[in-house]
Amino acid sequence: MVKNLTQTADHKAVSSELVVDDASSSVRSLAGEVESATAKVQAMQADAQRINDVLASSATSPGSPTCLR
Repeated sequence: MVKNLTQTADHKAVSSELVVDDASSSVRSLAGEVESATAKVQAMQADAQRINDVLASSATSPGSPTCLR
């Protein structure tokens, strides 16, 4: 009976360890995806700033179309 309880406890411990390992792997993967998304958003922000700078420069140029002034 004690041997059975020990085997059951061991089995549950191994099973729990697998669940924790899987959850940890999922969290690490999600963290990587968040970092990648953050980098992409920052790149888009830099692109938007460059576009804004070009438009602002064009709008103040003497030869720019009236609709940009």
